[in-house]
Order: sequence, then structure tokens, then C-alpha cells
Amino acid sequence: MLKLRVLGPFEICTPDGSPVPVSSRKGQALLAILALSPKATASRERICSLLWSDRGEEQAQGSLRQLLVALRKELSVCGEDVLTSANSQVALNRNAIEIDVIELRKLAASGDLEALRKADALTRGELLADAGMRDAAFTD
Repeated sequence: MLKLRVLGPFEICTPDGSPVPVSSRKGQALLAILALSPKATASRERICSLLWSDRGEEQAQGSLRQLLVALRKELSVCGEDVLTSANSQVALNRNAIEIDVIELRKLAASGDLEALRKADALTRGELLADAGMRDAAFTD
């Protein structure tokens, strides 16, 4: 199971801690959007409006398709499909990836002192501290 960290600097690593490079900021942003979505899904339309708000719909959809191909290749190290897309939705397979924000919510809800210490250890800084995205829709 891969580990995705969006609290603090963006990071994905394998279970043994080896980093999984995600070559583009838009790829990192897409994974963060899905990780932070309640059901780990987002519509293609929403993703395009957040990541390519300055482009026409057709060009944004093409950019998204290219990004999904690149991300699937980069994330293939886990042996499972981390990203899926069907019809108008893109989804993150939560059975193939552990997300720090989800883990933090679970630990914080438990109320157990040890769980709260673990939750505190997960907070490595601001959400997407190194995102560096210029698209105003994403930044907002």
C-alpha cells in the first residue's frame, strides 16, 4: 500500500519508505484533490476547472487524459490501480493508498491519548505546503 502525505510537503512512498516520484505539480494537485474529497472521487469537469481554468474545455480534458496516463505509470509500483476513471469520474483507490489526512481524522476521532499523539506526528506542516500551483481556481 502506498502512503500519500499532503500535510506539509507532498510525498508518496512505498511501504518500505522509498519515494515514488510524481513528476508534475498538476499530478500532485490531482492526487491531493482526490485524497481530500470525501469519497476520494471528483468529476472530470471539477478537476479541469481546478487545474486548467485558463484553458478551453476540450484542451483541459485532453490535458487531464495525458495526466492520468502519466500518473498511472508513475504509481504502477504498487501493483494495483491507484487511480481509476469511469464515465465522468476519477477516483483514488483507498485500498491501495494510505492518506495522512484520513488517518489523522480517524486518530483524532478516537479520543485515545496515544492515538492523539500519533495524529500530532502526522501533521508535518500546512496542507500542500509546497504545492506551487499558479492556477487561481486551485489556490482558492
